[in-house]
Amino acid sequence: MTAFSPGPILELPVHNPLGIEGLPNLYRTVEVFMYTLVVVGASSMILRLRRVGWIKRQQIKWFAYATVVAISGIILKNTIFLMTGETWVW
Repeated sequence: MTAFSPGPILELPVHNPLGIEGLPNLYRTVEVFMYTLVVVGASSMILRLRRVGWIKRQQIKWFAYATVVAISGIILKNTIFLMTGETWVW
């Protein structure tokens, strides 16, 4: 749905050539939904990491750590870079 949303593309001065004016701009809605899914997935991995035995914990821990690093990068990208006005990350 984001590909067919009208308006500018990622806050650039270029309007979306595939945008359909009758559709609402769903970019932010899809973005919030995806971030919610990432947080739910990370929470489930952390809960599972805490509740399983030692062998399964060793198997899961690297995936859980990588998920935490990915979420930290998303938070940094969407907070600090927006506050400083840096657009090179886009």
